Amino acid sequence: MSEIILRDICKSYENGFQAVKNFNLEIEKGELVVFVGPSGCGKSTTLRMIAGLEDISDGELWIGDKLVNYLEPKERDLAMVFQSYALYPQMNIYDNIAFSLQVRKVPKKEIDKRVHHVAELLGLENLLKQRPKNLSGGQRQRVAIGNAIIREPKVLLMDEPLSNLDAKLRTQMRVELAGIHKALGNTIIYVTHDQTEAMTLGDRIVVMNQGVVQQADTPQNLYAYPVNRFVAGFIGSPSMNFIKGLVIEKVGIPTFCTENDGDIPIPDFLWKILKRQGYVGRNIELGIRPEHFLEEPAGADTRGEWKMEVTVTARELLGAEVILHFNHNGQDCCAKVSGDSLIDKGDKVTLWIDMAYISAFDLETQENITLRKGMFS
Repeated sequence: MSEIILRDICKSYENGFQAVKNFNLEIEKGELVVFVGPSGCGKSTTLRMIAGLEDISDGELWIGDKLVNYLEPKERDLAMVFQSYALYPQMNIYDNIAFSLQVRKVPKKEIDKRVHHVAELLGLENLLKQRPKNLSGGQRQRVAIGNAIIREPKVLLMDEPLSNLDAKLRTQMRVELAGIHKALGNTIIYVTHDQTEAMTLGDRIVVMNQGVVQQADTPQNLYAYPVNRFVAGFIGSPSMNFIKGLVIEKVGIPTFCTENDGDIPIPDFLWKILKRQGYVGRNIELGIRPEHFLEEPAGADTRGEWKMEVTVTARELLGAEVILHFNHNGQDCCAKVSGDSLIDKGDKVTLWIDMAYISAFDLETQENITLRKGMFS
């Protein structure tokens, strides 16, 4: 049986606003599932409904074999880590970690054993006598996590726990959280707006937008096979480029015609899908990830390539790679190339695109056309 089941979960407010619409998901024991999406997409509201901090307007929430819609938070065997550290400033770190067990009148010997076990796991053994004010942000967040995991809840809920940390600390804490999850095997539901956090932490990621689940899948599948334009544009940094054009057969050659950059040959595997789905003579949108732009043709092992003549409007050196910005039909695009590239701002260059990784999107439904009939089957 799944650890948590959400069936048609909805959240509506008195003014008629629907924050979450028909949310369906099954979470297995020991999974780390990340809810990700832009601000206001409903991810934190969903987490709060699971925690019992928000009422469920409709649908069923099961934890184990219990329907918990009407159970109080303390009856759900969950623990929650918030964005703010929520520590007691007057207590030392030992007592902050031990507090939930002390309230439950757990024997002191057992508390001491578990505090030291958690402190060792979180690298806090030498800080147990300190007060929160003497700790760094990352150390305080580890204390908050320790307070949550010490009572061994069925499910650990984490709402933007790293957002108050600087970039270096966030990277460090991501690694530490992954290690904690592996060591404990807890079921974790983690909310973030940061897709890099989602991709590096999640066994599965649930992408939300405007209260609706867009796609729930592994990080690899979300990146390679996004079901729609929103997921394609949200997952990946820098985000996917989108190019509009007309699908036609020109002098017997399958062609994608763009407004200013001329004709682009469509490879056979993509042409078969577009033709079968009735897109010949229609406008669609191609999706190209920045890393699939190349300075030179990749060779005969690809499924086809085409090139674009562009003028570089900006260059960002990120060390091992360079981001090249350019304009296409009035839309800003970017390519990710090797860090030793000599291309600079103002250069007119030819960029090649490896068509093996391209996606195509319906302009009306926003669906990924290339997935509907199995682009890679």
